[in-house]
Amino acid sequence: MEIEVKMVGQDAMIRVQSENVNYPSTRLMCALQEVELHVYHANISSVNDLMLHDILVKVPQGLETEDEVKNALLRSLKQITC
Repeated sequence: MEIEVKMVGQDAMIRVQSENVNYPSTRLMCALQEVELHVYHANISSVNDLMLHDILVKVPQGLETEDEVKNALLRSLKQITC
């Protein structure tokens, strides 16, 4: 799974690319909820065996940088059992 984060103020654009196995969209939405990222907009596309997610979120206090948001999501995704 590849995650790219771009921040503008308290908002972030998150782009995720993953294989289309084991319900990646569900796992990602659970991880976003776990990290308390408020979703403004999400776009999910399936291309061959890949899932592409573009998500616009409001970032909560405590996550200040792109790397912090990315690492929080990766940690949450490793623990998610949705």
